[in-house]
Amino acid sequence: MPAPSRAALFCALALSATAAFATPAGKATRVAFKNDAPEATVKGRVKGAGAADFVFPAKTGETLTVSLKSEQSGLGFSLRSPQGAELTFQATEYRGVAPLDGDYKISVQQPRVEGAPPPPGGAFTLTVGHAARAVDEPAEAPQ
Repeated sequence: MPAPSRAALFCALALSATAAFATPAGKATRVAFKNDAPEATVKGRVKGAGAADFVFPAKTGETLTVSLKSEQSGLGFSLRSPQGAELTFQATEYRGVAPLDGDYKISVQQPRVEGAPPPPGGAFTLTVGHAARAVDEPAEAPQ
């Protein structure tokens, strides 16, 4: 069997490196809460009608807060429970009580209007919080 050429080896190496470092479409970024802080902030960018997905853990009964800041109008987020139930859609602010233990998913996007050109997307700052509810704080229904 002949030895592979340098070009073939280079191509194989390049393809394997691309596969190792490529981020699969739809993969969510885990929100990092440093030193078990109750709040974390992440910055990101949405391109066109695409989305930026994030996940964060919460326990049943914790107060969840999500805030989205962007100079691009129309940018909003949806929040889903660990079972996939939609807690809010196309919002910029959310406050509610976690109904379940598990990973909650945030999807930041700018909806596309049928027949219109693709939206420009834009940069954003997302602040996510999860904290034990105070004893005297009333339970809130998901918004």
